[in-house]
Amino acid sequence: MQSFRFDVMTHSTDNAGESFVPGMFRDTRAFQFTGGKGALEISMASLGRAGLRFGKVVSTGHEVALAELDNVSMLFPQAGRIEVQSNGAIFSARPGEGLFFRPNMRRTRVMCREHGMFEAFVVLLPEMQAVTLTEEAPLATKGSLWMAPSGKILAERNLARRRLNAFLRLMVDEFALEQGPPLSKRAGDTMGIMLEELVTPLLQGLPGDAEGNFSHDIPFQKVRAAEDIMRARSDEALSVVDIARDVGVGLRSLQLAFQKLRGMGPRDVLNDIRLQRARLLLTKPKEGDTVTSIALDCGFSHLGRFSQAYRRAFGESPSETLRGTGFEG
Repeated sequence: MQSFRFDVMTHSTDNAGESFVPGMFRDTRAFQFTGGKGALEISMASLGRAGLRFGKVVSTGHEVALAELDNVSMLFPQAGRIEVQSNGAIFSARPGEGLFFRPNMRRTRVMCREHGMFEAFVVLLPEMQAVTLTEEAPLATKGSLWMAPSGKILAERNLARRRLNAFLRLMVDEFALEQGPPLSKRAGDTMGIMLEELVTPLLQGLPGDAEGNFSHDIPFQKVRAAEDIMRARSDEALSVVDIARDVGVGLRSLQLAFQKLRGMGPRDVLNDIRLQRARLLLTKPKEGDTVTSIALDCGFSHLGRFSQAYRRAFGESPSETLRGTGFEG
């Protein structure tokens, strides 16, 4: 039974106003080709049993606003340049370098070389698995992953980066082609282990922030527990104070931990979860559903603010999403 394959998505447009949403990351908020016209190809595959994904992006140039709140992201440009804005900072990389990001919200711009395309390898590793890898490594510092900066440039001379880059190139070149030989489940699992072992030194070697004395009093699991509460009770009038109390930490400590790990406060994460749930309900409405009823069901008490936040997140109003389903409410 084959467990490893690449899913390839291609898109091109000659119409500057044509909308398109690539599905590589958890939530793409906005996307546009440079100049409104262009072409994009994304080849992604999963390896092993931990949910690790990797692949390649080829583009004529584009800008994308996204939220990736589940995975650690590693980006390795092969041609052209990438520039990422996250948490008030700007990170850029060219071929021979790489970028690392903890789960966060960010805006990315990729620029192709003259008379060529932008190309980059991408690795997405579930955050809990990344923490496990760093804390089980013999030389790892406890909590090193979530003590690292929210974004980091991986230097050109980094040996671990070069080894990982070579492995990704081999995997993409050999197996992204349709005529490539099939890969068995056992081989896929083995390749997954190899990729994890190549990623681990990069995670392990990440330096701390300038605020290196950030407290370990709030473990990573507390933040994830808070997010679990948000997802389970997003329809309630839930306050950050309630969440902090339920996970057993102080309000200020929880706010600092979220800012450090997510690049935003717990209130922003809760609103994002509610918006995601609202979008799901608006795209799959039931009999009697309206924008107002769905907003209330998702914990929004102020319809005007909900509509504004929804448009900022998804580029259209809630009513436009609902109408797009052909449902009259």
